Amino acid sequence: MDGGIPLINHPEVGILGMGRLVDRPHVAHGAVVARPSVTLSLSFDHRVADGAEASRFLSVLEDLVAEPGLLLADPV
Repeated sequence: MDGGIPLINHPEVGILGMGRLVDRPHVAHGAVVARPSVTLSLSFDHRVADGAEASRFLSVLEDLVAEPGLLLADPV
């Protein structure tokens, strides 16, 4: 199993769990190729954060992991 369910401990409001980095099949330009992939699991207190906010956070994190150069980009 590559993922899990991270548990929140009081007084935390969220926690991010990461699985191991493994090669998985992906389709690229019509061909199946092996690419490194990691499973991310986010648990959070719904009284503090909305599910849409958590989804946006994971989406931005996914983009930054895929393209770390985005952290250096000029925010203009």
